[in-house]
Amino acid sequence: MNTTYFKATIREITYSWGKFISIVLIILLGSLLYVGIRATGPDLDNSADQYFAHQNLGDLTLTSTLGLSNRDLSLIRADAQVQTAEPSHMVTVKKSPNQVVQVYSYVKSAKLNQLKLVSGHLPQKADQIVLDQKAKSYQIGDRYRLPATAGLKTKTFKVVGFVNSPLFVSSTDRGTTNVG
Repeated sequence: MNTTYFKATIREITYSWGKFISIVLIILLGSLLYVGIRATGPDLDNSADQYFAHQNLGDLTLTSTLGLSNRDLSLIRADAQVQTAEPSHMVTVKKSPNQVVQVYSYVKSAKLNQLKLVSGHLPQKADQIVLDQKAKSYQIGDRYRLPATAGLKTKTFKVVGFVNSPLFVSSTDRGTTNVG
């Protein structure tokens, strides 16, 4: 390195310590952020893969506003690439002007999208319900009431537990709906 250039560089640094330290800190923070993201990315992928595998998250959800027939289900199950196909029922209900609820059917023998129990127990009768763990305003034993809606036989349920569903990966977002 040219000695004149080196002396000029040292002089610039000594006259502006604040700028020099700021630039070094910005480079350090950028490097640490990059290393952190590179290091945690694979761990996050592995954690997600393990959780989804343990809860048997389905690879595909086929939804129909009119419903699917037994013939439709038979055609899906006959496909060579389909390992497991399970029917389920979901109803979207406008519970109040500011609250829309999605009610999913529960079948004890289901292999896909298994619920992870947080507290209480899973439903054992038709008038029992488990709620998302985010439903903090309810407690086990409370009554959960829904307005009369096509597709629901029961309007009042007893809360028997709280669960996490593999269908909702985000801790804040619970999907979208065209109701409400």
